[in-house]
Order: sequence, then structure tokens, then C-alpha cells
Amino acid sequence: MPTRIILIRHGQTDWNTQMRYQGSKNMPLNATGMSQASLLGRRMKNEKVTKVYASTMKRANDFASIIFGQTDIEPVPELREISFGMFEGMSYDEIMHKHPDIYSKWVKDPLNLTVPGGEDPKSFKKRVLTAFDRIEASAGSDGYTAVVTHGGPISVIVNSVAGEKSFWDNIPHTGSISIIEDKGGERRIKSFDDTSHLIPRDQ
Repeated sequence: MPTRIILIRHGQTDWNTQMRYQGSKNMPLNATGMSQASLLGRRMKNEKVTKVYASTMKRANDFASIIFGQTDIEPVPELREISFGMFEGMSYDEIMHKHPDIYSKWVKDPLNLTVPGGEDPKSFKKRVLTAFDRIEASAGSDGYTAVVTHGGPISVIVNSVAGEKSFWDNIPHTGSISIIEDKGGERRIKSFDDTSHLIPRDQ
């Protein structure tokens, strides 16, 4: 049996709706984000999840708690989002007005250019993949291991499996799940950015 890991992006926050960079800011879920967690929780009741790991940031940890209830959640600081430095709290329009040159360069090559005041993207990538390798090594093949984290870490993990592609193309929607399987040391992406559970259905 393969090892199966469910990557879950946290639910929506007010800054998500405002298209503001959150990064290291500890933003809480909004009402939609909490609803997304409840809907995903219904889906997870039909799956055998044997272990849950979560970023220590509030929006991810709270999302995990709503989904999995009293299940023990292991906090993993290395799964937190990258710090966007001076861009944090700002929208695209605000950044383009104040810092157009550095922003344009960063958008083109986000994993090789550090935003002033932000985290080195190479260090970010290393800490995320190190944590993911550790989680996978301790995962069993009996059921799923859930990892609740952020868009940036999920993109880094997916790129490590699929081959280096655009960082931005592999950031999933809030409340989505993506599944990675490992069989005999060979990883593959079984699904990506699945949000089908976010469509409310009559009970």
C-alpha cells in the first residue's frame, strides 16, 4: 500500500478576499473560512486519517481543529508560510504603486529573490521540504496523513514532486485538498486543488 498524504490549504481570511499578502502575519479565518472547514470536515469523516500535522499559524491550526475535532494535531513550525517582508498587508495595487521595480522582479522569480525584510526563499524551501520528508517518513500506509498548511508550502511540495514549474501555478485555492502518494519511494500527485467538497449539499 502506498503512503498517502493529504495537503490541505487553510480556509479563507479577510486578507485573502482583499488580495493582501499575509505571509508571516497571523491572520484568523473569516466566516467563509470557518464554513470551508466545516464542509471539508464532512468529507474527512469518510476518510481514515491516522495523523494530522499543521502549521503553527492561527489560520492553519484553527482550520485543522475545526476539520478534525478532538484529533491530536501535531504542530510543525516549519510548515508556516514564507514571510513576504515589506509586502505583507499590502494589495497588488498598493505594492505596484510603492515598490513596482522590486515587485516585478520578485513575481518573475519568487524562489530566488528575497523581498526586503522577508525570508530567504531558499531557506523557506529547505525547511518546508525537510518537514515534509520527516512527516512522510513517519506516515503509515494504513489511511491518510493530513498536513494543514499554506499556499506557498504546498506549491513547494507539489513542485518537488512534479518537477520545478511556476511557483504561482501550483498555489491551490483556500480550503482545497491535494493528495500525494508514495509507493516504493516514488512520489506522484494523485489530485491537486480539489475543492469539490466546498459545494454545500442538502443533508
